[in-house]
Amino acid sequence: MWSLQSGMHNRDCVRRYRSRFRTGRPLSTVRAVFPHSIIVPEENHYAFFDIDEEIEKNPFSAEDFVKEEGKRLQYVGRGCAGAAL
Repeated sequence: MWSLQSGMHNRDCVRRYRSRFRTGRPLSTVRAVFPHSIIVPEENHYAFFDIDEEIEKNPFSAEDFVKEEGKRLQYVGRGCAGAAL
């Protein structure tokens, strides 16, 4: 997580984030800094939403999916075998 500490660490972090913004990955950069928020790009800014930890999570895990050619995910976990997302 990026912090506002002084010194070399802070300059390195700023340099790294500037580079990520310049290379066309601003949304992933913002999400890396705020991992506990849902971040949605708006017209000229980002909207931040808190994640409600009281809501039940889904039972899926990363191992339940396999990336196919292109950007498709194949569900390989329990139930609904063969469903492509």
